[in-house]
Amino acid sequence: MNIRQVYRLPGGRLGVENGPVSFECTLSDIELNSSVISKTAFTE
Repeated sequence: MNIRQVYRLPGGRLGVENGPVSFECTLSDIELNSSVISKTAFTE
């Protein structure tokens, strides 16, 4: 199992992190084939 942290960035881009390896791409550059284990949302 590989776990990545995925962040939405401005301009329709995504940030993908996996320890020392991280990169930015567009949503159309990647294919997601997994599920969300947990989601944390902050509200004011």
